[in-house]
Amino acid sequence: NAARIVRALFEIALRKRWPTMTYRLINLCKVIDKRLWGFAHPLRQFSVLPHTVLERLERRRLTVDRLREMSKEEIGHMLQHVNIGAKVKQCAHQLPSLLMDASIQPITRTVLRVRLLITPDFKWHDQ
Repeated sequence: NAARIVRALFEIALRKRWPTMTYRLINLCKVIDKRLWGFAHPLRQFSVLPHTVLERLERRRLTVDRLREMSKEEIGHMLQHVNIGAKVKQCAHQLPSLLMDASIQPITRTVLRVRLLITPDFKWHDQ
């Protein structure tokens, strides 16, 4: 199991206090766990999107947040494929995202009350 081997190497590098190697190994662990290179677009996880569309997304460096804000028509025109805009927007909304709202209230001089409201901002799809 590659993930276990790299995780063990990460633990060894961490104990030996090798910061550069530790950084590289933790990034490699993430790549193996996610099965996606760090430089690849997150929408590569979806097999419904054509390879040419994914290449255009990476070439234009469109982030998932930007895709969520754009309309499906804008996405289609940006990718020079008008009909695929709705599918790209749907896939962008399936990636996990959280909305956080915090309120801080002083109780005494040294004590603060922090209330954090976390809500999911994505559509769950079993496949």
